[in-house]
Amino acid sequence: MTQTDTLQLFQPMEEREFEHISFFHDQKTGLRSIIAIHSTKLGPALGGCRFYPYANEQKALADVMNLAQSMTSKAAMAGLELGGGKSVILGNPKKDKNPQILEAFAKCVERLGGKYITSVDSGTSSEDLDIFSRQTKHVVGLTPNMGGAGDPSPLTALGVLCGIEASVEHCFGSKDLTGKKVAIQGVGHVGYILTKLLREKGAEIVISDVDAQKASDTAKQLQVETCSADEIVSRECDIFAPCAMGGVINEKSLDTLKCKIVAGAANNPLASKEVARDLFEKGILYAPDFVINAGGLIHVAQELRGYDREKVEAKTMNIYKTIKSILERADQDKVSPATVARSMAREIVEKAQ
Repeated sequence: MTQTDTLQLFQPMEEREFEHISFFHDQKTGLRSIIAIHSTKLGPALGGCRFYPYANEQKALADVMNLAQSMTSKAAMAGLELGGGKSVILGNPKKDKNPQILEAFAKCVERLGGKYITSVDSGTSSEDLDIFSRQTKHVVGLTPNMGGAGDPSPLTALGVLCGIEASVEHCFGSKDLTGKKVAIQGVGHVGYILTKLLREKGAEIVISDVDAQKASDTAKQLQVETCSADEIVSRECDIFAPCAMGGVINEKSLDTLKCKIVAGAANNPLASKEVARDLFEKGILYAPDFVINAGGLIHVAQELRGYDREKVEAKTMNIYKTIKSILERADQDKVSPATVARSMAREIVEKAQ
């Protein structure tokens, strides 16, 4: 990064109210990592560590900043005394991930002295977090064998299901999912469980994944339909559930959508705020991602207070009421649900100052 690049970083940090961004490099392991802390006004910043083969450093920085900012809103809307942060490790987890690079990253987390608490995200697992814990105490989501709550995916999926039910009730007058057509993009940990839950509710499901074999195997196991990754966004359905990487709904793909509701587990599925407005103008209901997918955060955050499964499930199922209130307020104010949710989250954070 040149001196000019560094100076240009402060303007977006100021505009988006970021508190801290750290860049780490470890010569011995080859670690290249970024930790972004958006806000600690409600408490220490909590957010997962994403291990991903970014095309370049600029894309990694953009992703970690977007994710960290979203975590601030997610924690606020979930009623947690936590701030928003995120971290990324640049590399291919299938080839580059090993205990040495994970421990090197954990040392970086420890150097921040608890301002940032890490957890699981795309490309990392609860088993990886166990390795983190060798070098830092600022980590949640460990395996049960290490005293943690384990994989947050089931709770994330549960929260998304509750949010989908709230959206369906708002749109169709009943939360009954029987016969509703759902197109699920991505059947990783969360997408797979969500597919299973929706299947049990009687929904008609079509799935896709960039890993065609994974999609095929899942379709056979859960007895659902599959289609190509290119086709899923434009598939005619009642609900489009993005459960993969962010930015899938942009100005180009927006015109191909044939759904009534967008509600899924992906972080930042909309490429921009303008897309949220465009969805609203097209009459497509959008359940804000940082509200509907908060179950995983609720799950790992409970570790900080002593894990209680009943409390976690109750708080996660409350996503249904939160989504309903957002959609009702959006109707009243004649603005997009995303605008309402961001406004509500900002109000919560500002009251804490």
